[in-house]
Amino acid sequence: MRTKVIFIIIFLLTMAFLPIIISKCSSPQTAVTSNSTADKTTEPVTANEPSKSEAAVKTTTESVAKEISESEKSPLTESDLCGMVAAKYNENYCEETLKVLTIILYTNYNVSPDSYDLSDIDICLPESKVENSVKENYNKIKSAVSSVYKKTLCADGKAFYIPFCDFTNGKTSTNSEHPYLTAVASPWDSYANADDGEYYGVSLNGINYLCNDGYSYEEALQWYLPNFKIQIL
Repeated sequence: MRTKVIFIIIFLLTMAFLPIIISKCSSPQTAVTSNSTADKTTEPVTANEPSKSEAAVKTTTESVAKEISESEKSPLTESDLCGMVAAKYNENYCEETLKVLTIILYTNYNVSPDSYDLSDIDICLPESKVENSVKENYNKIKSAVSSVYKKTLCADGKAFYIPFCDFTNGKTSTNSEHPYLTAVASPWDSYANADDGEYYGVSLNGINYLCNDGYSYEEALQWYLPNFKIQIL
């Protein structure tokens, strides 16, 4: 009888403490599961939205393309070239001399376009702003430009910048900056009272003298630029 009583007491005690034991055993498991879920949390991504690295590459590409686009200048139009010739116009120049001036300016623009601000009337004088003798002779300028438009001065198939001046002191020079030029006599400038400085490339006064004496613009250019040919580029 005593044994049965003891057994019943043990059974009742076991049943009383069993929920507490089970609760303590399951509690750590829940905590671990919770921590594991937090570790795996990721930032939501919207469908079709580029990643940060893709966005950076796109921005850089667009920036480079913009720089290239801004650095490029449009081809020199015939109208702009007329304006450039008008800005350098001298009423004593014959039409053949104007052709020479056109070819030199076209060549130099294509070699170094960033050197020319076509919005500056001292560089490009549009027809709407011309006055006096330039206005009276603008059709002659247009004719000269149209006849040689896109003709370029080249040596060995390559265009070079051609310096020019109104006149010289009787000769042209060359130096390390212009090794492709040839020093030549320009005796038609002797009366011009130029100083003793150095003059490079082409004398427009000399060109005008030769053209008025029967030379074509090609022959006159050959005098000052014997190593160059006129090509369309």
